[in-house]
Amino acid sequence: MEGLTTLFKEENYEVKKEEKQYQEELSILHQLSPINVFISSLNFPLQIVQSDCAFMGTGEDETGTVLWGAAWHLCNWLKKDIIEGRKVIELGCGCALASLTAVHLGAEKVIATDYMDRSLDHARYHVSVNGVQDKMAVQYVDWEDEESFETLRHEFDVVLASDIIYGVHIVPALVNAIDSILSVNNELGFFAVACRDGRRGIAEFLEAMKLFGEENAFKMVDILKCSMCDVPPCFQNECNISQWDGKHTIYVFRRKRKIFENMKS
Repeated sequence: MEGLTTLFKEENYEVKKEEKQYQEELSILHQLSPINVFISSLNFPLQIVQSDCAFMGTGEDETGTVLWGAAWHLCNWLKKDIIEGRKVIELGCGCALASLTAVHLGAEKVIATDYMDRSLDHARYHVSVNGVQDKMAVQYVDWEDEESFETLRHEFDVVLASDIIYGVHIVPALVNAIDSILSVNNELGFFAVACRDGRRGIAEFLEAMKLFGEENAFKMVDILKCSMCDVPPCFQNECNISQWDGKHTIYVFRRKRKIFENMKS
């Protein structure tokens, strides 16, 4: 019993240590000044905070705690008529800008997901600072862990993502996650991903989406080339400018009609 008591004390210490670190990180978030981000379909700004740089000098990955140009392009493409009344989920949400936009475009349900703790903390803070606690949730999802999205299976009419493809290794898990989460009952449902052109893995992802499943489940319905944007002044410092540089493309997929015909038969 003494050994068990010692073990539980050590575990409790680790929990308290992690909680203290978490509270310290949250306090840092609260000290940052929110940045106003303007989206074309909204008549008011969304507020976010972000880290100074995507990759810190310590080597820590902060990519999910800064805003990328791809997310801004995706949000400016979203419109009320394709979001209103629908269930929306964002994969690899980072700052959760697309989720926040979907809330204000009238989505019935919105969940922002990521697997990185720092990104989830940022997303939760953005839910709070934008006052949408009762309209969207933030949830841990790891594409390589099917149990993490088992409860979300085929629930969402719209799946959104931006700048989440950065290597070939993530493609199989990502395509499987999309197939698992996107509704099979809504012919108007879609998956849209905004990418910075030239990222490794994009060509492989597009090919995988075309070939996925016995029924070749997905069809690409639109390719939108985004015009170069004027970087907002608040993102023009040396670190942030690289997150907005380059050309971007939005790829939109739907399930093939054959899938729905098979579901009805």
